[in-house]
Amino acid sequence: VSRIREGDIAHVTAEADLVARGTVVKTWKLQPTQYPNHDGRTVHFELRVTEMMKGVPQDVLDFVVSPDLCVPRGIAPGQEWLVFLKSGKGGLVPFAGRNSLLKVEGSRLIFDMSVELPESTDKVRQAVREEGSR
Repeated sequence: VSRIREGDIAHVTAEADLVARGTVVKTWKLQPTQYPNHDGRTVHFELRVTEMMKGVPQDVLDFVVSPDLCVPRGIAPGQEWLVFLKSGKGGLVPFAGRNSLLKVEGSRLIFDMSVELPESTDKVRQAVREEGSR
């Protein structure tokens, strides 16, 4: 429960460079031979965007998760996710661990593949609007 409180939707939304909802198209591990700074456990995700809530609009986005980030296990093609990402040297990355990647089931948001949050996708949209009006 404390991990959820640390990931307050308004806070994570304000910190993110990009907030998007979409469906995972594919995942793959980055090869150390192609990416010398990675050890072969870094996972690359491609997300087909259905709604860009914050950031530059795009149809598909890619983000990278390194093994040292604590993110939900079991992210797979076909699942719908709400992602909170920051731009970094290696591209877009989740920055708040499990709070950066929330599974979407209808309008419900699922934290760490198991806990339904009291917030919904509508609450995230509202947080983005409120942040934009500051």
